[in-house]
Formats: sequence, structure tokens, C-alpha cells
Amino acid sequence: MDGKLLFGKYEIKGKLGQGGMAIVYHAYDPMLQRDVAIKALLPKFKKSVDIVKMFLREGQLMAKLDDPHIIKVFENAKYKDFFFYVMEYVNGSTLTKLIREGLSYDE
Repeated sequence: MDGKLLFGKYEIKGKLGQGGMAIVYHAYDPMLQRDVAIKALLPKFKKSVDIVKMFLREGQLMAKLDDPHIIKVFENAKYKDFFFYVMEYVNGSTLTKLIREGLSYDE
């Protein structure tokens, strides 16, 4: 999948993770010339009106947050019949990995 286009314009660098409803990709936005993270609703949910509304609302609410410790949302969109939002990409370790390696409560 690396190097292929996602949603018509984003260059996929790899998969970051997947949950029950969505998948998150590491991608590159050639228009803005920066790495981004893209959270896309899994195709099996695209016809569920309630789940689509909830997913889009999540992106809208995240976009309203403004704090240096919270990921910024750049775009909440639909491409053909796929729903996704584009976020700031932060290179680093996952919280799960940090905890397994001995992250203290204070950290």
C-alpha cells in the first residue's frame, strides 16, 4: 500500500493502527507538503447513517479543540463514498508501547 494514493490526493506511507470502526494511516499531503494522519471509517460502516454521523461529529469536535497537547484536525471529508478526517501527524511511540516500556504515572 505504501506510495499509493488515498482519497485522490494523499500518498500513503503506511498503516498506523486500526480499531473497531476505523483505520488510521500515515500519509503525505503533497499540496501542503507535510506528513498527516488519516482516520478513515471502515467501509462496512459507510451505509450506517448513525455511525457516519457519529464519525463526522468526532472529527468536527476534535477540530474545535485548540491545545498544544491535542492533535489538530485539518480536514473532515468524504471522497466518493468513504468518510475520513485528516489530522496532524506526530512521529513517536504509541501510549501502549510507552506503558509497556515502563512509563511512570507522573510521565
